[in-house]
Amino acid sequence: MKKIFFSALLFGMLSFSASAQDFHMPKPSPTTTVNQEFSTSFIKLVYSRPSMKGRVIFGHVVPFGQIWRTGANSATKISFGEDVTINNTLIKAGEYALYTIPEKDHWTIILNTGVSNWGQAGFNDKDDVVKFTVPVQKTKLTQQTFSISVEDLTINSAKVALWWENTYVDFEVKADNNARIMAYLADELKKPNPNYNTVTSYYIRTNQHLEEAVELQKKAIAENPKQYFLYWHLAEIYQKLGKHEEAVKAAKQAADIAKGTAFETEYHQHYLDILNAKKK
Repeated sequence: MKKIFFSALLFGMLSFSASAQDFHMPKPSPTTTVNQEFSTSFIKLVYSRPSMKGRVIFGHVVPFGQIWRTGANSATKISFGEDVTINNTLIKAGEYALYTIPEKDHWTIILNTGVSNWGQAGFNDKDDVVKFTVPVQKTKLTQQTFSISVEDLTINSAKVALWWENTYVDFEVKADNNARIMAYLADELKKPNPNYNTVTSYYIRTNQHLEEAVELQKKAIAENPKQYFLYWHLAEIYQKLGKHEEAVKAAKQAADIAKGTAFETEYHQHYLDILNAKKK
């Protein structure tokens, strides 16, 4: 009986402890973390999110022409998992403080090494890594809570977007990643069982080595002849090479194999798209 009572008491204490760890008082400007896959690594943002609360923000709560922590509380941080280029400046992989100077029609964007600063306190322009201006875009929709996000993602570029009240700005991040990716794919092809489709998918997206991609895709199909998407990728390669007859044939094979699956309609439409493209 004592053992049962002790076990129940211990379980209750552990449950209370776990609940206590999850509990926190509501904060005026809660902190958030954005982890975005980008290029061959990531972009990470850590910042606090103040809200309007009926206030006029830019020109009042956030004065024009002054350094702003770009959020609330400690300095906003942005990290890159690989070297990137911002405003034609090479930014080495690592963590930076993101400061801004808002104006009515433009903002100054600053990446600074003062990542341990508390907001503006400790800011020194000698620690600036890059500094440039971007235009302000006015929005009809009002953003009540300050937001930073990563948008317009491509293989090698993205935009960091900042939005609060009716003000939106963004800046572009670029990654010179093709050589690194090609080296990775070359190593992939040396493996005992290479993933040919991984290689050809990149070739398709970047319009590189398309003749080689045809042969690699045929090898992928030979290993997995029932995988309809492999035939569709072959059709895409042929289409990019201007070989329409071969593209139609491969697209038809993809559509036929996809029959009876959840993707039947999708691949039939792919086939029609290729067929109609041929007729133009």
